[in-house]
Amino acid sequence: MQKQLEQDQSTAKIVTYAFDNDLIPLLQNGKVAFTIDQQPYLQAYAAVDSLWLYNRNKGVIGAQEPVATGPVVVDKSDINDLTQYISQGIR
Repeated sequence: MQKQLEQDQSTAKIVTYAFDNDLIPLLQNGKVAFTIDQQPYLQAYAAVDSLWLYNRNKGVIGAQEPVATGPVVVDKSDINDLTQYISQGIR
């Protein structure tokens, strides 16, 4: 897609909702403007932790309100802080 945009001399920006190792250099060099990190690892962790806590002492995380685990916008300015976690599959 990037090659086509360059060929057409388009000013369109590319954004995505995905995270993988292939996306890291595209964010670093600005070819992808940003991505939305939905933090699936944190979503799963929070779900298991919530079940454990409720079974342990009837505790409820978030006082019965939604508990946000994302989404977080990631772009060129902060991708370098997250690359090791993306590579480990926890971001």
